[in-house]
Amino acid sequence: MGLRSSIGHILRHRAVQELVGSKVEADQLAAVELFIVEREFQDRKHGSIRLTPHTIGEWILIMESELAEAKVALIKGGKGRDSVLSEIVQVGAVALACIEQHGNGEIKGRAI
Repeated sequence: MGLRSSIGHILRHRAVQELVGSKVEADQLAAVELFIVEREFQDRKHGSIRLTPHTIGEWILIMESELAEAKVALIKGGKGRDSVLSEIVQVGAVALACIEQHGNGEIKGRAI
């Protein structure tokens, strides 16, 4: 089972739905899938985060770099992988990688 199908299975699981208080919306699942597809791409391009770990500070710098690319795409009207939305997905996927590596224990259960 690949990462994408594993996460999809987890998100659809009743216990997770009970934790979030309601049924996970289809557009939320679609957004999460975009991040997961991008994470898989990043792992193929840069290597697994297990093989190339980063500090939280390094992850922040990578996210800032991706966000700068999104700003350029906004100004220049980027297309395809260089579109604003694609760059934002890349920012989110990098954030996801950071959380994967460093855990989410400090924010679990926090009321939002």
